[in-house]
Amino acid sequence: MAPPTRNNSRAEANQMHIEHVKMTDTINILAMERKALRHQHAKKDYLIARLRVRIASLEQLIPIPNHAPRGKSTVTCYECGVTGHYSNKCPMKAANNAPRTGSNAVPMPKRTSQR
Repeated sequence: MAPPTRNNSRAEANQMHIEHVKMTDTINILAMERKALRHQHAKKDYLIARLRVRIASLEQLIPIPNHAPRGKSTVTCYECGVTGHYSNKCPMKAANNAPRTGSNAVPMPKRTSQR
């Protein structure tokens, strides 16, 4: 192999300089892209924080329902007017609808078939 000449050394130096400039440009482009991504993430984080605050303030406006069950002592029967039971569980209604036997028996009306 021939010893390096001045022209070869100059060509190698120029080539190295061009590669260095390309790498520097690439590094600068990557740095700008990273900065842009950080800015986008910061904007998203800020938006998420604002939305969380807004949700919390809206949740304060929602009334909390009272799920306490109504006690039977506050229920009034529509059948007999006594408190403590519903009309479908009314003991008076059950007594009135009981089948009558003996001296309380009432004859059933005859059905006429109209088919």
